[in-house]
Formats: sequence, structure tokens, C-alpha cells
Amino acid sequence: MRFGNDSRPQAGTGPAVIDVAADAMPAGRVLSGRYEIVGPITVGPAPGHVYLGRDMARTGHPRVVVKHLDPVSTLSDFRRESFEHEVEVSRSLDNTGIPRLLDDIKDGIDRCAVFEHFEGIDLERQGKPMSPDNAVKLMRQACGILTYIHGMGIVHDDISTSNLLVALDGTLKLIDFGIARRLNLPRERGLLEAQRRHKAVGTLSYMSPEQIAGKDMDARSDLYSLAVVIYELLTGRRLFDARRMRVKRWRVARGGIGRKALRSLPANAETRQLLAKALERNPRKRFQSAGELMNALPSLP
Repeated sequence: MRFGNDSRPQAGTGPAVIDVAADAMPAGRVLSGRYEIVGPITVGPAPGHVYLGRDMARTGHPRVVVKHLDPVSTLSDFRRESFEHEVEVSRSLDNTGIPRLLDDIKDGIDRCAVFEHFEGIDLERQGKPMSPDNAVKLMRQACGILTYIHGMGIVHDDISTSNLLVALDGTLKLIDFGIARRLNLPRERGLLEAQRRHKAVGTLSYMSPEQIAGKDMDARSDLYSLAVVIYELLTGRRLFDARRMRVKRWRVARGGIGRKALRSLPANAETRQLLAKALERNPRKRFQSAGELMNALPSLP
């Protein structure tokens, strides 16, 4: 989760360069008499840190991912609510494309969420550009995951290369539901929604025009963000990029994909037409569901 800008992934299963001195939980610590901390996975701008751990109560001591709400972050109402919100949303999800929430624990002043672990790497660090066939295979899986969560009445709101991970068996995983929203609520109350009204929440490079503008969003915003990911996988470049942040924000807010960007795609006319539709500034002109986008994918090269 990022707040109106871009940064390195906040979570993942691959190695990361970490300032261990800034870490709050040392290796070897056991939480709730069960989860032993192996070491940090990454330390980012999220409400806390993410650790690799082991479940000492299960046969073989399988690995787990431990998200820790930094006690300092408990002073920030928004960050605490975001953490609690992810736990609440994750508890309702059951899909092979989403790491399962295994436990929700409080250990002294520490607040942790324990998730299923898998070996893999996020799309941010995948080799790019990617072949059209491989990109389509991953995007078909992404559409399947989005079909599921949208059917559950949930919009992710932070679809990006950092939050889409590929396991060693090729299975795509969607992580980080800290700013996800429930569609069946007219407008979620609380600090998280108040933050959305005053500041764009998400990863800037992948935001839809309505998201960066702070307008009401639905599932079509997730599909727009996914189309931005597709473009990046195919070209190895971010669709909306600029050295100056002000220019970058303007490009993201303007949205859409220009003729020059379309012509640069290493793909056929059908692929270009698909992305042009998926990246329409007006949500009514985009694909209206993940299923509709998925049905357009099989005919791609």
C-alpha cells in the first residue's frame, strides 16, 4: 500500500535490502507461543513490517508471513485502521489466488496478522518485457482473482506489479487488502474513507483517473489498473512516468493511452484495441467486468 506515490514493494517473498537496526522484532522471537520470527522480508511505508516466520505448532514447522503493526504506528489512527481493515477483509476471502489469513494475534503491545507463505516473486521484479503468451497467462489468472473478489463485493484499489506475485508453480497471487473497499456499502465510514476523500490512496503509477481524483470507484477501477500492469509487462516500461512528480500526477489524472504508446506495443492490432478499451478514461467505455476482460484475452497472441 502506498499513499499517492510510488515506492518499492511493501511485501513479498524474495530478498530485500533491509536496515535491520530499524526492525522491531529480532529473529528467534516467538509470538503467541507459536510463531517464530525467522527474519524480515521487507520494511516499507506500510503500517508496520513484514516478516518470514515458522509455525512451530504444525508438523514440519511450515513457513508463514507475519505482518506486524509497529507499536509506533498505533499512534496513527489511519495506519492502525488500515491494518485492522486488511485483517477483516482477508478473513472473508477464500481463493487460491489470495494468501490465506491463518491467524490474528495480540502479543503484549504487538499486533500481528499471520498469512500463508509461498515461494515466488512479484511482477515488479519479474523480467520485463514479457512475452505476450506469458503476460496473457498471468492476466487470465488476475481476471479470475478479480472476478472472485468483485463477486464478493470487494474492490482491491491497489492493483500493481508490487501486489501481484507469481509463485514457483506459476500461480498468481494478489496481496495487500489494506485499502480494499466493500461495494455493498454506500460509502464506507471511518478514517480510511476520510483519508480517501482528502488524498489519493494507492500506487500512483497504476491509479485510475477516478481514483486519483478521489471520486467514487467500482470494480472498473481495478480493471483499469490491471490494464496498466499489462502494458508494463509487454513493454518493460511504465505507462505513466515522468521525472517530475507534478507531471506524472497530471499524466495519471489525464489517463488513457496515447497513439504513440499504442504503436510502441510489441503486439498485434487486436492487443492494441484491447488495451485502448481497458484504459479508457471514462469507466463506461471500459470492460465492465473482469469476466468480460478475460473473455477478450484468449484471442491474443
